[in-house]
Amino acid sequence: MGSVSAINNNFVKRYLAGVQDHHSDHSFYRIDNGDKVKNASDVFAELDYLCSEREGWEETEHRNSTTRLYRLLASVYSVYEQSFVNGKDDDRRTVRQQLVGKLNAAGITVRKSADTLGLLVRYVFKADRRRVMSYKYAILAAKSHGVDPDELEDWLGEEGGLDEVGGHQVVLRLGHTA
Repeated sequence: MGSVSAINNNFVKRYLAGVQDHHSDHSFYRIDNGDKVKNASDVFAELDYLCSEREGWEETEHRNSTTRLYRLLASVYSVYEQSFVNGKDDDRRTVRQQLVGKLNAAGITVRKSADTLGLLVRYVFKADRRRVMSYKYAILAAKSHGVDPDELEDWLGEEGGLDEVGGHQVVLRLGHTA
């Protein structure tokens, strides 16, 4: 494949360093970063290089990031179970009031009527409403399937991840599926 030879000829290094090749009489093509490339095969050499970089990212940083996110969610789920589901009424009330107060003090507007799990997720992640709902619904889906907090990480992976699990929970809550 021509793109491999272009990469082997250090095209990407030269290109990223701003070195222009003047060995071709092909017309210039402009790409997103505004630099000029001599021909389409050079563009595909860069794209193929970027594909291999993406594959490396997916296998390392993205996978590690997802694993860490699932562990954080499992910890939030564990706090929810220990402090609210199995907690004393007075303790639950006190923590809820403090959660609302701390979120408001941080500039995050929440309703006092918001559910506790959503407040916990919002407090830990300081995320927008959509992300909070996705995380919350994933935890609720796990709970509805009898998944314990220490099993959440594996369960999310087996079920296809947050989007798959959280989206299914939303459908269940709206009553559109059995």
